[in-house]
Amino acid sequence: MKAKVVNGKIEFGLPKYYKHWAGGFNELSDDIHEKEGFYHITHPDFDHKTQRISDIYFDEKNNVFTYDIIDLELDLETERTKKVQEIEAKINNEKSILLDAKIIEMVVMGEPIPQSVKDRIIVLRAKQVEAITAIGNMIDSKSVVKFSLSIDDTVKEVEIVKEVR
Repeated sequence: MKAKVVNGKIEFGLPKYYKHWAGGFNELSDDIHEKEGFYHITHPDFDHKTQRISDIYFDEKNNVFTYDIIDLELDLETERTKKVQEIEAKINNEKSILLDAKIIEMVVMGEPIPQSVKDRIIVLRAKQVEAITAIGNMIDSKSVVKFSLSIDDTVKEVEIVKEVR
């Protein structure tokens, strides 16, 4: 994509008709576009969780339209709180998958709960404690924001439990 500054404003795209070109201007070479003030737009890679981009501007040194990358100001305690809530919600969701209606019915009826379900809940609790401890030990808010908890094979284990019953 290309753009041009017109009357102090950035206009995006290439017109098909421009000045004395009777069509096909948008298909001409970069050299002709640049002679008419149309330059490429660069889109920098950035981390959406910890950064944002500025308004677009024309970089005269490199002859491109671009954006600056700006680090977000993240409060460590706020990010820790949000991440702990996210982890707790994820763990609770996994537990609710394990404790479906059949398992709850087994509890109500006084039937034994399969050991694999108990073991998985123990693992989930341990992962939760481990994750919250790791988050509490982080001293950089960006590390907290980027932290991710992986919960693996829960659905497969639940399917195995359902097949056993």
